Amino acid sequence: MAGRSIEILLSDFEKIRGARGYESAQTMRPDFYTSPELLELEEALFRREWVCLGRAEEVLRPGDYFTTSLLDEPLLVCRNKKDEVVVLSNVCRHRGSLIASGSGNKHRFSCPYHAWTYTNDGQLVGAPHMGEVSEFSLTDYGLPKFSSEVWQGFIYVNLDGTAAPLSQRLAKLESSIAGYQVQNMQICYSTEETWPVNWKLLSENFMEGYHLSVVHRDSIHEYTPTEHCEYFSGGDGFTGYYANFPRNKPLRGKCAPTLSEVDKHRTTMFSVLPAHVVAAAGHLTTYICLQPHGVDQVRAKIGLIGYDVQSSDKADIDEAVDLFARTMAEDKVELEKVARGLRSRYLQRGALAPINVEGTIWDFYCYLSENLAIANSDTA
Repeated sequence: MAGRSIEILLSDFEKIRGARGYESAQTMRPDFYTSPELLELEEALFRREWVCLGRAEEVLRPGDYFTTSLLDEPLLVCRNKKDEVVVLSNVCRHRGSLIASGSGNKHRFSCPYHAWTYTNDGQLVGAPHMGEVSEFSLTDYGLPKFSSEVWQGFIYVNLDGTAAPLSQRLAKLESSIAGYQVQNMQICYSTEETWPVNWKLLSENFMEGYHLSVVHRDSIHEYTPTEHCEYFSGGDGFTGYYANFPRNKPLRGKCAPTLSEVDKHRTTMFSVLPAHVVAAAGHLTTYICLQPHGVDQVRAKIGLIGYDVQSSDKADIDEAVDLFARTMAEDKVELEKVARGLRSRYLQRGALAPINVEGTIWDFYCYLSENLAIANSDTA
């Protein structure tokens, strides 16, 4: 039965790739969110794609570091003495212990098991008693360094090193959001959570405006009502829409001087596919870095960054953080209901709403239909 499920999903993907437009766009089958076999293809995709790990501001000074993981691969994110952000394996080359934990500032890391010591660029510089081992050389046992890029202040990693340069892929998107100066924004709030839903549900929810005036009636609806959403054409590996403000709404906080009058009155919602979603507004930008954690859980690094935070009123920042937290809590309640509904044996596919409010969902399906087919051929 499981094998039959993945065959049907792959057949659906083939139909999506052959579709000519949005007019007949439909939702996916429930097992799109519940299939363990599909999750295996998704994990293969996450290994060969660019995945966001956080903000470069988290490693602001040489020696700064934080630890994280991607698909159970332990990672050590550092700023080295050359002022470069690097992503290293956080696994000792001797017997496999984790080298570091948490975050802080160190120029060297000593494994707590046998004291093998590495620089924050991955070089092995100390290995007690190993000089007694014939033909042992420190230079042979450095930490693996993963491909990484910093784009708009966000740190991305590509585990298998095969992905094309991210900055080239996102050139069109970068030109359209340049005025926000997201790369210069500073962290106001950051947390990591695990939600009991499939990762795709949270990604889709963040990237569609259809629910804004229903789920967020008492929080963000007054600024981003569903009827003012405006889809824009995506590109290679991204999709997005504008959440336009009603004309009678005043600006919220200080914006970058480079921001156009049009962009001052809307939030630009975009997703760097597969799993980084961002809501860029003039004064504050919110984001989520997503990772699958089984078919029914998602790890989410959730953050809020602001323009000119140092001169902003603390009460205004606190209010924005509270609004963001409330908005996320509202989404979590509804997504948990969706996760339960997907278990129904009688749930059938439905039609997607007009392109301005769910066109990004179709883009997400198209991206996955293309890239999971590649993952399937790679694992066959």
